Amino acid sequence: MSAPENRHLIVVYHEDCIDGLASAWAFERKWGRDENVHISYIPYGHHNIPDAEEKIRKELSAGAEVYFADVAPKKAFLDELMAPLTSGLPAAKSVRVMDHHKSAADELSGYTPPADAEAPTLSIHIDAEHPSAANLIWETLLPGEKKPDFLTMIAKMDLARDIKSDHDLAAAALIDSKCIKTVADAFHNFEELSGLKMHDMVVAGLNILSDQENRIDKLTDNIMYTRLIVLNDKMQEETLWVPVINADVQNFGRHISDYLREQGDRTGLGMAFAWYVQGNGTVTMSIRSDGDPDASLIAQVLRSHPGVTGGGHKTSAAVHFTSLQQFMDIIPLHTEAEMIQLKKKDIGPEIPVNDDKPPPRAAAEPFPKKTYPRFRFG
Repeated sequence: MSAPENRHLIVVYHEDCIDGLASAWAFERKWGRDENVHISYIPYGHHNIPDAEEKIRKELSAGAEVYFADVAPKKAFLDELMAPLTSGLPAAKSVRVMDHHKSAADELSGYTPPADAEAPTLSIHIDAEHPSAANLIWETLLPGEKKPDFLTMIAKMDLARDIKSDHDLAAAALIDSKCIKTVADAFHNFEELSGLKMHDMVVAGLNILSDQENRIDKLTDNIMYTRLIVLNDKMQEETLWVPVINADVQNFGRHISDYLREQGDRTGLGMAFAWYVQGNGTVTMSIRSDGDPDASLIAQVLRSHPGVTGGGHKTSAAVHFTSLQQFMDIIPLHTEAEMIQLKKKDIGPEIPVNDDKPPPRAAAEPFPKKTYPRFRFG
């Protein structure tokens, strides 16, 4: 009888994202206790892609199985992995992408690997309609094992649109309160959460939810605005206003997404931004929308600027700027008083800012592709 094969798995997961860490945890549940399987976990942050790519290069070994979980590599880096004779990297056994971001589907649409005699096998599974990569991966790796309630809850949390009830918000508050800065912390907390039923999470999360809502209420004092220039159905430019808040959304729970969309409704757009400076000096900006405009399309427009990265979904996306200066150059900020003065100069249509419920907005008409820009910031 031959000895069991020792396998090396490299799991590249979405950094600082509950869905990304839960995706990595699904691999741990599948193979973490298998003494013949060694798993290397590598965080992949869109604010520092070169660093993640370099870590993958250093960790790569001949015959390794590389998984991208809740993230997708850039085409150029995937070319490196798929052409070891050209890139000089060790030849992996396989490369598998398991993601659900629309931006990832767009990035790798129609991907054709370069010809290489030692190319690893390639599998790309990007389901942009699936609400959660962690649930997608669990269903793939552990099809016969019942999902814990907290993982089902993450499927509601990730797109920032499916949490409706106070019970959902309380359960989400508990999950969000858990430290996920490292895989060790995340895996420990996920194991604890896996033993809780939905009712247990709701009870434990109610006080946390109350604290989150109190902190969200205080954000209104620092709202700024930026101009978004769009084309109307007559191909004429119109100026709309996007509320912008200086805050890391991860510190405010899931209700922050509803709050941002509500601020967007006050200006008639249904979209708002929240930004903060990362430890390495880059700026991360979260985009929340009611789906019109498409948050992932806004991210795509911003990625046209050199050095800007990111992506996301129709209602929730994020982009990363190389510096605070680049962020301020691309997203000029105005106080509410300045916005009112700019409107008086006929910079854009008069859009009242008020606390009343805004009228329903008509569905956006599609614009001709490659002929007119749909959005731009001014």
